[in-house]
Amino acid sequence: MVMPIPNAAGADALLNEHQQRHLLSSCQHIDKLLGDIEQIVHSSASRSVFPRYTSTLTAVQKRVAIDYVARIRERLLAALRSQHVAPPAAHGHDVFAIRTILTFVDIAIEELRPSHMRLAQGVVFVDTPGQGSLALAYCPTVGSSKEPKTMFRKIRATSSTTHSSALCAALLLIVLFAGAAMAQGKGSSIMTYASGTPGAGKSLADMVRNEIGIGLLQQFPCVDQMDDDVAAALVGLERWKQLLGAETSDATLAEIGGAVGARYIIVVRTSVLPNGDIYTSTVVIDTQTARMVASRDAPPAKPNDAVTAGKALVNQILNDLANILKGQCDEHWTGSISYSHRKEVSKNESSAGYSSGQHIPAKITVSTTERLDETADILLQAMALGSSGDSTMSRVVQKYHYQKDVIRNESGTTPCREPGRNPYRRDLTGDEKEIRTQNGQNTLTVPVTISVSPTGDYRIMVYKIDKVKTTGRFERSGNLMGCKPNPFSSIAETDGVSGVGYIDLKGKVDPIKADILVGKIVEGDIVNGQKTWSWNLRLVKPKKN
Repeated sequence: MVMPIPNAAGADALLNEHQQRHLLSSCQHIDKLLGDIEQIVHSSASRSVFPRYTSTLTAVQKRVAIDYVARIRERLLAALRSQHVAPPAAHGHDVFAIRTILTFVDIAIEELRPSHMRLAQGVVFVDTPGQGSLALAYCPTVGSSKEPKTMFRKIRATSSTTHSSALCAALLLIVLFAGAAMAQGKGSSIMTYASGTPGAGKSLADMVRNEIGIGLLQQFPCVDQMDDDVAAALVGLERWKQLLGAETSDATLAEIGGAVGARYIIVVRTSVLPNGDIYTSTVVIDTQTARMVASRDAPPAKPNDAVTAGKALVNQILNDLANILKGQCDEHWTGSISYSHRKEVSKNESSAGYSSGQHIPAKITVSTTERLDETADILLQAMALGSSGDSTMSRVVQKYHYQKDVIRNESGTTPCREPGRNPYRRDLTGDEKEIRTQNGQNTLTVPVTISVSPTGDYRIMVYKIDKVKTTGRFERSGNLMGCKPNPFSSIAETDGVSGVGYIDLKGKVDPIKADILVGKIVEGDIVNGQKTWSWNLRLVKPKKN
């Protein structure tokens, strides 16, 4: 049963009761899958006699995976709250559940006794006391259990191993399911790392790192920041030291930054030269590609002059980051637009006429079924694909399916003559079947323009959506009506193009929900072809730190 959450603002939920129930059911299923992932991650710590998985995840990857599962669960709860749906309370107790499971264990052990096993002739079953051949000791009484603590952190798992990549891909599909809720979250995350010669060199590196952080906070308040101390706390100090090793390379830092959820890592390094001058360099690495996206350095200078050179270096790297993070903290539209063109025909017709081929007078029945299913789903992805002003980039998935089946049956009487016999009238039948199929699909990236006038009128435009290339078959088979059997069959390959082409939608903003554009247009009927446009868009204002 769906338990609605009281809405203090008095606004109605976007979903009706049936849709809320479907949302709750889907979130429960996702939560169960997340529980399966947790069991897989923790399987290496289990002392199972029959392990299902080989442990290949490192300690960092395990911690990141568990923390990321917690983040997804937070988003699931946020999605439910946004629709005023409360998760149902737990309906069972852990002690009772454990006792129930142990009861089944007891039954399984009992069924291993000699009296329950059919032994082959000549085989003797020996149960040696004290050696535990079939004697298993267990305690059916369970005491209190400690509530597990779950850490909620906004981190993303990224690894170079095949197994962890498969884990991240599964997590990404789940995150896309709750995309509308996650779009309200913050932008990119940046990790900063500073190293230098102890003393003046390390102090200058820390100063440059801190100045970059302050500049980022002023220009991009929605971007998460963490320094190496926070990252070390996430993975554990001892493990952090092991990962860094004796030499801290950019590749190692990029991998660690990706493991703790940072899209970019800023590395500041200083070194004191033999003459006392200090050399400072800064690089920005994209952890997803492990490539350097910006690099700046200051010429060697005396300690006092090195501070001035370091501040100039900060301004240069902030300008580079302004280009990299452009649009991260801008308002943008998110949501989806859907188009569908559907047609369903099923009819039977009877008439008098002439048979195919030999034109014999016949009674003809024709059964026709026709189905068209053409869709275009548009998902706005400003953070992933970019946006500029009123234009937001989107991912478009178009699908086309068409099938038409025509079955023709004929029956009649006509004179027939066989060799050596007189002509006679004979009841004849004939049949013919035609099947036409056409299918196609494509994925595009196109801009969506959304404009809202001061009067509250809005317009949503997708200027050009490339057509879908389709392929299909035309199959004919049957037996022509006649005195002699006359079977036939043929298959022809076909191709074509189809698609929506463009979308132009208009509406009026609801003053109570000024940041939400929702609407639906239906034209035609299902027999002659019904076209439907629906949209659900939300203006996202990235959170400020």
